[in-house]
Amino acid sequence: MKQLSLLAVCLFTFCVSQAQVSSAKFEKKQRYFIATILTIDKEIIKGRLYSVNDSQLVLQKLIVNWPDTAQVNDFQYIPAENIQSFYLIRKNRVLNGALIGLGAGAFVGVAAGLAAGSDPADNDLLSDPFTIIFLTIGNSLDISAGEKAIYGALSFGAGGAIAGAIVNAFKKQKFIVKGNREAFDDLQAEIAMKLNKN
Repeated sequence: MKQLSLLAVCLFTFCVSQAQVSSAKFEKKQRYFIATILTIDKEIIKGRLYSVNDSQLVLQKLIVNWPDTAQVNDFQYIPAENIQSFYLIRKNRVLNGALIGLGAGAFVGVAAGLAAGSDPADNDLLSDPFTIIFLTIGNSLDISAGEKAIYGALSFGAGGAIAGAIVNAFKKQKFIVKGNREAFDDLQAEIAMKLNKN
């Protein structure tokens, strides 16, 4: 009984101490998109989409030299009138697709394995020694429903992970502006929502 009381006091203390953590720790992180912009002059600009406002896109240049931190705050401002079109590609999109595919495939594999049930065992004992040997080998190859669920989760999960990675590897969203400020204004809310959505 003392152990249960001690555990309850420790759990309560832990909960109270975690409740005192500042809310700054739980700030929403901005989503990370790589933008490839084709300008009106046919120049290609690539960088991290940092923000969008009513007149321009703000890109943060990609860091080429990792130890060199001087490039971190190097921003480019591309006015809407200079944008022909641009692509947005989500960072870690292949990993996200693989994980979603793995989870969905594993779920389907487990459900299919459990639905198939266990293989029935043959217990017909005959006096013929060859029949007994074949029945013994056949019974050793029988698979239970749990084993089928495991094999199904592994095989369908691997297939789902591969399919999800392939689908998300080629997934990018194209926005066409053609230097038109009104077209950019129509896209601005959608892009801002993509950046701040969690």
